[in-house]
Amino acid sequence: MQKIIYVVILIFAAAAFIYSDSRVYSGCGSNVETARGGKNQAGQPSAGNSAAAKKIEISGRLRLVGASRSAEMVVTPDGGADHYIAAEKSELEKLKPHQGKKVKAFGTHTVEEYKYPDARYNHTKNILIIERLEFFD
Repeated sequence: MQKIIYVVILIFAAAAFIYSDSRVYSGCGSNVETARGGKNQAGQPSAGNSAAAKKIEISGRLRLVGASRSAEMVVTPDGGADHYIAAEKSELEKLKPHQGKKVKAFGTHTVEEYKYPDARYNHTKNILIIERLEFFD
C-alpha cells in the first residue's frame, strides 16, 4: 500500500513540475516573478513595448501604494489610472516625505502587460520614468 502512495505522490509531483515549467499561457510561466508578458528573457522590455514609449506630462497626487516590502510610489491624476514611478529604492525613499502632495511629472510613459495562467489576474500597469518632478503643495 505504501508503494502505491509513493508512486501516486511522485506522479503528482512530476505533473505539477511539468505544468509550472510549461509556457502554455501567453508565453508566460506560472511564476509571478516571470509572468510579465512585455519582457524578454533578460528582463528588458521587448521591441514592441519600447516603441510604445512616449514622453508625457501628468499632474496628480503622489501616493505610496502596496505593502511595506512591495510599496511603490505612484502619481494618481484626478479620475485617472495610477502611473507607477520607475526609480531606484533610494530615490523612492526621498519621495516618501512628499506623499499626498500635488505634483506635475514629466517623463517617459510605457505600459506593461501582466499575463497569468489564471486570466482573472491579468492587468496592465502604467510605468513612468521621471525626468522632472514639480511639487505644488
